[in-house]
This record gives sequence, C-alpha cells and structure tokens, in this order.
Amino acid sequence: MTTLDEAKAELVTLVEETSASVGGEWTVEAFEGEGWCNYAEGVDGKNFAAWRSAPASDDPKGAAEKVQAEWEAKGLDVTTRLTPDPDMYEVIVRAPGGFHANFTSGAETMILSGESVCVKA
Repeated sequence: MTTLDEAKAELVTLVEETSASVGGEWTVEAFEGEGWCNYAEGVDGKNFAAWRSAPASDDPKGAAEKVQAEWEAKGLDVTTRLTPDPDMYEVIVRAPGGFHANFTSGAETMILSGESVCVKA
C-alpha cells in the first residue's frame, strides 16, 4: 500500500522535473500541501496537492507540446486541450487512485498543478 510520503514524492517529482524542463521562475503557491480525499465509500483518505506558477513562456504552445511529449515518454496517459480567447494550452494526466496533473501555458502565465493518489488516512 502506498504511503502519503510516497504519493507526495511521485507528484512532486513530476512537477519539479517538468518545471525544470520548461524553465522559468516557479513559485510554490500557498495552497500546496496535504488534503483530505475519499479513499473508499465512507473511508477517509489523505492526498497531497501541488500548485506552482511561473511567468509565461515566450512560446506557450511549444511549452505545452514539450510537456506533452515528456509526459507521454514517461508512459503517462495524456490529454490536451486548447481554450481560446486568450489561448491557454493545457496538458492533463489522470491515473487510478485520484492522481492527476495539469500543465497550463498561456500568454500571461504557466501553471503546474495536481493531486497525488489518495491513501487511507
């Protein structure tokens, strides 16, 4: 069974590797930390949420494409989405146990966020 420390490490490693690869000055936001989740019907769980932001890339679409390629190379199941006006490129990973991560890149900001798998509290 996965521990909270292991779940946190899995998410934080992905976030830190991604932010280093994309580059920029990343800020850990105030609401990053441990949280509660539904482990199973009527069973409380804990998870870790990551939320980091950075100034925009010179090439928001290129940054999103880079993250998509890197996450796919790790074997992650990736979905992409474009939200127009203003253009925001989003790369999304979802996995069993509640794990998910998002990279969003636009003209004004980049955001890396996600939640670890939910572990029994």
